[in-house]
Amino acid sequence: MKSQEAAFKQSRKPAPKPKIVQPRNTATPSRVTKNAARNERRKVARKVASMLKAQKGGVEGEKENVGKESAQKEAEEA
Repeated sequence: MKSQEAAFKQSRKPAPKPKIVQPRNTATPSRVTKNAARNERRKVARKVASMLKAQKGGVEGEKENVGKESAQKEAEEA
């Protein structure tokens, strides 16, 4: 008798829900290229800024020049 009750109770339980795999939000190839290019520009800008800093030795108004130089470098590479 217990086996019939157990079978009945088991049949009344809801079926387990299937696992739904969520799609991953991965970067598209164009975005990967765009990010790589941006990283390269940033790397060059950091390099130029450090070179200018070493060359000028901390001259007043250097920050303005560094921004202009890095912008020019970015424009040349793009």
